[in-house]
Amino acid sequence: MNNKFTENLGEIKNMSFKTVALTQQYLRLNRLRQH
Repeated sequence: MNNKFTENLGEIKNMSFKTVALTQQYLRLNRLRQH
């Protein structure tokens, strides 16, 4: 049970990292479009 919990935590961390990266890319694209 403990192993499964830590695995899920790792997945959640990976997902949040991906989301942050995508958000930064999106904001960068918007900035480029505005100029």
